[in-house]
Amino acid sequence: MAFTSSSSAEASNVNIVWGLQNQDLSSCHHTDYECIGKTVWDNSFDLNPTPSQKALKDFCARLRNLTEEESDRLHVRRDIVTGEVEVKCFIDDMYNFYDNLNLTGYPNDIDLSMPLSERKMLSLMENNPAIFDTSQLHETFYRYFETGLGFWLSMGYTGMANADNEAYQDVIGEEQDRWDTQTILPGTDEFGTKLRYAAFSVKTNLLLGTLGYEEGIGIVNAWEDFVNAEMAKMPPSVSNGFQCTCDGFNLWHWLKVQKSLADSAVRGVIFGIAFAFPLLVIATSNIILGTLATISIALTTGCVIGVIPLAGWKLGLLESLNLSLIVGLAVDYVVHLAEGYHLSKKEDRLGRLNDMLEHVGVSIVSGAATTLGASAFMLFAKILFFMQFGIFMFCTIGFSMLFSLGLFTTVLGLIGPEGQTGSLVAIYHWIIGRNKCDVDCTTCEGKGFHSPITQRKPSLHSIAVSPFTTPVRQRILATKSTQISPEPGM
Repeated sequence: MAFTSSSSAEASNVNIVWGLQNQDLSSCHHTDYECIGKTVWDNSFDLNPTPSQKALKDFCARLRNLTEEESDRLHVRRDIVTGEVEVKCFIDDMYNFYDNLNLTGYPNDIDLSMPLSERKMLSLMENNPAIFDTSQLHETFYRYFETGLGFWLSMGYTGMANADNEAYQDVIGEEQDRWDTQTILPGTDEFGTKLRYAAFSVKTNLLLGTLGYEEGIGIVNAWEDFVNAEMAKMPPSVSNGFQCTCDGFNLWHWLKVQKSLADSAVRGVIFGIAFAFPLLVIATSNIILGTLATISIALTTGCVIGVIPLAGWKLGLLESLNLSLIVGLAVDYVVHLAEGYHLSKKEDRLGRLNDMLEHVGVSIVSGAATTLGASAFMLFAKILFFMQFGIFMFCTIGFSMLFSLGLFTTVLGLIGPEGQTGSLVAIYHWIIGRNKCDVDCTTCEGKGFHSPITQRKPSLHSIAVSPFTTPVRQRILATKSTQISPEPGM
């Protein structure tokens, strides 16, 4: 996919984060979209061990030296001048600070290079007594890396502005440590705080609002696989890092929302058609009519869905909302035609077809004309939702008319059911054992039927057969009734 150039504000950043776990949403109701839950810390995160500092340094170098294939798969953005991947790693700038630290006034043998250790930081603190009061350190003082981190971000507590401090203030988080946090002399700041979270940031070329979930979910999975593979190589104290997009517009989250909406729309279409079939069969009392009507609805739905790629749209939020309306609109005309065919008193298909078109055809055309006319005005709307809704409605009504008055009517004229063919009534009669020649009982309050034994008025010997009487039982009772009926003239 080709991407147009954009400013950095329009592109999304992928952040690799340490120190956090999945947010605890147990206290949030599923309808409360504003509830952010509770922060869960990863207490194993620790950069005091020197192998952990080296691992982050190596991982940053790995990000900067991605292969072309990896860059294309992860959609990272490269600097237009240098061609390097645009990565923001605090550990690199911290390394640069200590590698270029002015050691004037320090002992000649002092080593303050990264990675920082307890020995190195004690030397730094002891050589800056105006800043650090080492006599107040607890015997189990541990936060040496955090002390070096604060020394770098504050430019040695000189009060000078530091661009790094501004650049990384959103991706580095600290809190007071009960035992190790001390006050900087003369009491204007603190050192020995606990590093809670830290993150690297990688610029991508993914533009907000232009990435569909079909392609986007694949990119999310590519990042997930890449980060998980790299974390597996890390020391335990930094092996729980994860990737996310948390700068402003959460792109990864939005892609999953899009996928959820699209999946729901597709399920709605499938379930709608699946439920329409039995309902149409029951409404028309004919399985052939119900099947043909369902095919018409499915064809209408498929054609409207095909409009989405033809119009250059992706299956996003607006499209998903509009898709949920298709089946409901598509069923309207064909169900009236099917019902008109079913209610016809004619026995032949052409006679039924003529009655159907005569009684409901004009009404359907009139209703479609008014709906098409109303939706036509929405095609020129400036608001995207109304414009798309107008297109969906216009196409749905148009295709519904095409397949109902065109295809459905033509198929009925060719193979439409005649007489009791495909009728559920005939199937019901077969189940209860009623023959075609049987007549309703006139003395049983409409609750039975019997064979046409005699044309005269039924006597007390007429047998009313319950719908629950078996066919064999019916024949036995009918035979006995014939035997005991008096002959004419007796």
